[in-house]
Amino acid sequence: MKVPMKYILLGCAFFVAIFGFSLLTSYYPEILWYDSFGYLPIWWFVLKAKTGVFLGFFTVAFLFFLSNVLIARRSRNTTVSEPIQFHPKMQVLEQLFSRLSQAKEQSSFLSLPSKIHGIALYFAIFIVSIYFGLSGGAFWEAFYQYLNPTTFGIADPIFNQDVSFYMFTLPFFKLIQGWFSKLILIGLGLVIWIYLSHNLLVLLFAQKKPTQIKSHIFVLLSLLFVSISFGIWIKLFSILYSTSGVVFGAGYADHHAQLLGYKILLGMTVLQSAVFLLWGFRSGFRIPVYSFGLMILVSIVFGNIYPGIIQSYVVAPNELVKETPYIEKSIEFTHLAYNLDKIEEKNF
Repeated sequence: MKVPMKYILLGCAFFVAIFGFSLLTSYYPEILWYDSFGYLPIWWFVLKAKTGVFLGFFTVAFLFFLSNVLIARRSRNTTVSEPIQFHPKMQVLEQLFSRLSQAKEQSSFLSLPSKIHGIALYFAIFIVSIYFGLSGGAFWEAFYQYLNPTTFGIADPIFNQDVSFYMFTLPFFKLIQGWFSKLILIGLGLVIWIYLSHNLLVLLFAQKKPTQIKSHIFVLLSLLFVSISFGIWIKLFSILYSTSGVVFGAGYADHHAQLLGYKILLGMTVLQSAVFLLWGFRSGFRIPVYSFGLMILVSIVFGNIYPGIIQSYVVAPNELVKETPYIEKSIEFTHLAYNLDKIEEKNF
């Protein structure tokens, strides 16, 4: 049954009217309140800042999802003229392929006409992009702090970064890294679902492989590890917030072991990203799998075991000597933070 266009337009107009009325009842009292104190320009600035940041993050998310979906849907035209032959070591995938085919036939959503299926998919992309726009829009204050930092003229003793870096830049980097990681993960899951829904992902393990599917997934994995690498780079500075030593902040083991572990892991994740990117356009899975396993092993050794050894066998036997420079710096920066360095002592 075809719904007349006038009813569709009336429905859209109704929802627009409801949405406009809710905005009016929400913002109009605020406008009156801010205007009564002469702060209306500030209210408009905050509204424009939130809207601009939301639109920026929404656009990035929407274009990312849309481009990946278009690539994946274009790859669905991949066909195999002969029955799929799996590698002898992966015969178990024949059963998986059969089950996926049956699930596709029984799925009411996947059995919808291609046009309706596409409309539903693009509508879902739009909704998810709005979510990412709203979550990114919540960063508007951190974004403007990042753009307009105020220097303190005081640098930390390990990285030689001004305190403003930790107040304005690093918090924004953390938010951005988390946002992009979620974006890439959901995009990767969406792409894999599209390929599975068309029984294409399983072809990666067949003897005759559609290389564009593997390239697409590996490029997304490469982007994911770029984001992870950025997160580890951010984590380098977290040793200044360490609570594992005798004082709050970096201690001997943090400076000489944990920091080294983070640097090695950073190099490994960058290498893993490069491996995924290169092998996305080459045959085989062995090298990416081996390099990923090596990365996990290195993270365990240098992220947990090595710092523990340094703490137990280097710091603990001579803790006062090893930790004294860090204790002194902790006291010095505590004085600076509370302006205790400006206290003038007088004799009575």
